[in-house]
Amino acid sequence: MAKKSIAATARDQQGWTPLHIAVMANNRPVLEKLLEAMGPAGAQIFDHDSRTPLHYAVLYDRTEIAKLLTIQAGATNDTRDRFNVTPAHYAAACGSISTLKAVLCDREGQQQPVDSEGRTPFMWAVIGQNEKLVLQMLSNKTRASQLLACKDHFKRNCLHLAALRGGVEMCKLLVASNNTLNVETDENGATPEHLAAGQGNSELVLWFGYQRGHLSPPLDGMDRTPFFYACLGGQVSTVEAMVNKT
Repeated sequence: MAKKSIAATARDQQGWTPLHIAVMANNRPVLEKLLEAMGPAGAQIFDHDSRTPLHYAVLYDRTEIAKLLTIQAGATNDTRDRFNVTPAHYAAACGSISTLKAVLCDREGQQQPVDSEGRTPFMWAVIGQNEKLVLQMLSNKTRASQLLACKDHFKRNCLHLAALRGGVEMCKLLVASNNTLNVETDENGATPEHLAAGQGNSELVLWFGYQRGHLSPPLDGMDRTPFFYACLGGQVSTVEAMVNKT
C-alpha cells in the first residue's frame, strides 16, 4: 500500500500528481484507480499553484469528473489556489452550468464564495464572457437580484466588470436584467461607461451614450466624464468616436 501511495503522489516539475494528469486527460478509469489507492486525501492533493484535481476538472469543464471528485471522493469547493480562487470561480468563468452545479453539489442558492478581490463566481462568469451560464444563473428571478447586487472590494458591480472587458452583448444582457446597473458607481465614483471609455471599448461607449439619451454624461468623484477617461487612457480611436458622436 505504501508503494501505491508513493507512486500516486509523485509530482512533476509543475507539481502535478498522476491524479491531476488523469483529470486533465479525462481518464476516469485511471482516476478511479488512483483515488482507490490514495483514499479520501487524494481529492485534496495540491500542485505548486495550490490547485486540486477539482480545480482542473472545472477548468477543462469535465462535469462527470467533477461529480466523481465531489460526490464519491469528497472534494469540496472550500479549497483555494494560490490566487485565492475556488473551483466554483473557474467553473463559472469557463464551464457549463452542470459543472458549476457539480462543484456546488447542486446548492446554487448558497452564499457565493469570493476571491481576493471580493468577486463571486457570477462575476467571473461575466468577466469570462460566459453568456450562456450567466443567462442560466439569472433565470431564477429571486436569485438574480442577489447576483446582480454584489459588488467587489472596489465597489464595482458586474456591469463595471463587463465594461472593462468590452463585451457589448454581455452588457446588454445585464442592463436588460437591471437597468440601474449602468448608473452605479465604484469607489472612485466611476460608472461602467467611464471604465469602458478608459479601456478604449468604443462600441460599448457609444452604446452607453445611446442608452443615456439626452442626459448629460456621468461624472466621477473628480467631476470627470467618460471622455476624460478615454483621454487619460490614451484611447485615440475612442476619443475620435466620442468627438464624432457629439
